Amino acid sequence: MLAWPYGTPKVMSSYDWSSQQGTSAGTPTPTNDQGQTLPVSCGDGWVCEHRWPGIANMVEFRNVTQGVATVDYWWDNGNNQIAFARGDRGFVAINNENTDLSQTLMTGLPPGTYCNVLSLPPNGVHPEDGRLEPTLASCETELIEVDAFGNANIEVPPYQSLALHIEAQL
Repeated sequence: MLAWPYGTPKVMSSYDWSSQQGTSAGTPTPTNDQGQTLPVSCGDGWVCEHRWPGIANMVEFRNVTQGVATVDYWWDNGNNQIAFARGDRGFVAINNENTDLSQTLMTGLPPGTYCNVLSLPPNGVHPEDGRLEPTLASCETELIEVDAFGNANIEVPPYQSLALHIEAQL
């Protein structure tokens, strides 16, 4: 959803819901004496999906590729492995199979070393403006080398994904 250039995605966050039959009570919202909602912190019943590293980092991917309305260099294996570029700003590979995706693919990206932003920890952000701040230490096992022609050897384990963008170039 966040990788594809269509529409306006909305990332929702939620709370745990009791599975007891007949109950309509969810996690209570903290309020002050005047009934105004107080800031909610994750935990205590609040799930906060928008803060999960994979979701938060794909929001950054969406922002970096904003304005690129095309999908380029589409690849698929005829089954459940796909990859595509978002112009020269981003690249995604998705493996929804029980075997590795292992291909040399055109990324459309400039030559260089990139971090798979789906592997970045939640604290891999710039302290001043919140941008992703990839470092060798934060993604040392998820480095992808793009050659002078825009190609890269892409390895994605079963049921995993990979996302690269120009702001995640080391």
